[in-house]
Amino acid sequence: MIFLPAPDKMTAYYDLMITKDKYVKPNILKELANYKQKYTYINTLSIIDRFHKENKKDFYYYDDTHWSFKGAKVVASAVLQVAN
Repeated sequence: MIFLPAPDKMTAYYDLMITKDKYVKPNILKELANYKQKYTYINTLSIIDRFHKENKKDFYYYDDTHWSFKGAKVVASAVLQVAN
């Protein structure tokens, strides 16, 4: 079984936000990554962080909350690595 959470923009980009003082930092996915799992966990937050650092482009569409084509391709690649 593979568990692949899909974080929203707030979760993925919280640390990059300029005016974040009025929002609570979402930590649930970071906490999940630390638990012992009985399933294959794909850490999408680390994938998004790495993508953003390497590409300096949005993982999400700029006007939407969905993953861009490139973002989805990176996650699909991670799934294929685990599945093979």
